[in-house]
Amino acid sequence: PYPLRGHPILYDGGETINDELGDRPIVIEFKSHYSDVSDQTAIILGDYKLIHYLSTGEYELYDLSTDPDERWNLAAEDGERREELAALLAGIIRDHQGGFYAEPPSPLEAQRVQEELRALGYIQ
Repeated sequence: PYPLRGHPILYDGGETINDELGDRPIVIEFKSHYSDVSDQTAIILGDYKLIHYLSTGEYELYDLSTDPDERWNLAAEDGERREELAALLAGIIRDHQGGFYAEPPSPLEAQRVQEELRALGYIQ
């Protein structure tokens, strides 16, 4: 409901990747609801995707141009690219620790959202 910093990844109802992104990094966070599944952060830059498992500190690295199904982990083979992407991911996360919102919602906007959620039965 609030304005976010960033750009849409998908458009036209989500069918098409937005070509305007170019080589900007895409950062992904995955928060698990299960104790046996680690929270993860990931970054996609160009053809490469780096996944960081927060509970173990381990990384997986994939070349999406040749391995779109992410079957061959290159983290051990390509340590230089792994470290480059890990540093970029850590920097982006550090820069956004205050949150990804461009600005806090106004009291009127927060009240409107609360009323909508109440009308939908999500809150009492």
